[in-house]
Amino acid sequence: MTTTSLPVRSSATQWLRPPQDFTLSNGLRIVLDERPGSALTEMRLVTPDGFASEPLSGRAALAMELFNQAPPRSGARARLGALGAMVQAYVTADSAIIKVSALAHNLRRVLDPLVEWVAQPAFTDDSFNAVRCAQSRRIEEERLNPLDFALRTFPRILYPSRHPCAQPFTGSGMVSSLASLTAADVRDWYTARVTPERATLVIAGGPAYKRLIPLLEDTFGRWHAFASAKPRIEPPTEAPPATVAAPSPVLIMDRPEHPQSGLFAGLLGVPRGSQAAETVLVADAVLAGMFSSRLNLLLREHEGWTYGVRSMLLDNRRQGWYLLSCFVRDDRTVEAMDRIESTLRDLAERAPCSAPELARAVNHVIGRVVAAHETCAQSADALAQMITWGLPAAYYVNLADRLRRLGTADITGIFRHIFAGEALHWIIAGRASRLVAACAIAGRNAVEVGGD
Repeated sequence: MTTTSLPVRSSATQWLRPPQDFTLSNGLRIVLDERPGSALTEMRLVTPDGFASEPLSGRAALAMELFNQAPPRSGARARLGALGAMVQAYVTADSAIIKVSALAHNLRRVLDPLVEWVAQPAFTDDSFNAVRCAQSRRIEEERLNPLDFALRTFPRILYPSRHPCAQPFTGSGMVSSLASLTAADVRDWYTARVTPERATLVIAGGPAYKRLIPLLEDTFGRWHAFASAKPRIEPPTEAPPATVAAPSPVLIMDRPEHPQSGLFAGLLGVPRGSQAAETVLVADAVLAGMFSSRLNLLLREHEGWTYGVRSMLLDNRRQGWYLLSCFVRDDRTVEAMDRIESTLRDLAERAPCSAPELARAVNHVIGRVVAAHETCAQSADALAQMITWGLPAAYYVNLADRLRRLGTADITGIFRHIFAGEALHWIIAGRASRLVAACAIAGRNAVEVGGD
């Protein structure tokens, strides 16, 4: 199969303007992507504390879901709904985010009830018990879903036991930990972390900078007036870099009803703020991140064993990890594992990335960046990610130029550094009896698992 790469100008992302960045009198940082003609205003309130900085597993996610479900005082939630504003809170490994979408012409009327809700959410005991039960049910469902099970299990294999990231990357935590939590624990987490001094408000769309400043000072600038005394928050303890974990047995989820085997491979990556992180983006495209990637062409187009190979970069500030997944013919499961590992070794040694592969991968990554900034919502999400990872808000502006400076030797170096076949850890969902026997014949130690 011959693929011709299309040239992309090195300035492909330079149309992205650096956002405005300023701070309100109460310490709340504002990052603004001005789009005055937009009918919508998208806001993201980002707090730099996610589930990876939380020793009580599941508490951060519980707090954000309680924010979503609990009726706020003085009817702020109802007032926002009447204005057509949508509010949703969620948690990532590195941050807790409150996402708001509103009509631009309603922005002034939206901000008053919004800051009231943010500053004084009503975390009642009744709503806490209901949300905790729902989160426990969610964990049980995650244990049954192969991808969710991989997201829950791999971090505890890849990271040392006391590492902040050695917990389920679904964010939902462990049932045993949830059972010990109280409503007071969740309130303490929220009031200590969601404060104007610690948070950043991202805004995309809405009024221009000069009109927005007095509007925000008059609303979010009064945040402290609503807030009560907050418990002291201990500074996070920086974890040492995780080392490559010792090879673990192949974990097998028994799914006899599955006509295919779900293959999941995990390995450690790099911190998102490191210089190598951008090279990893391109290396991922070469390996599995686009249709013409090596693994997709090999396992789908050449062998016909799968409908496609997928990859996920589970980035975070400390040290991310990488997940490969595909569903393959169950009679080719172990052979597909061998092919994936040999492809990684090829890219690190025998058959490194070629110039045409590099050009296609760089074009693909740049194209995804451009496509991810078309709407106000996309821009707000991208800026929230930059803040979450501790990167400059203008990170994407000259990204294309930086990627164009990469050479094939840089990609080979990344594969030698992190994409080593012996570092892969495997989870398979399929017919356990057949898979255990096939792994044994191939000299792989396999263990059937039933839950966390």
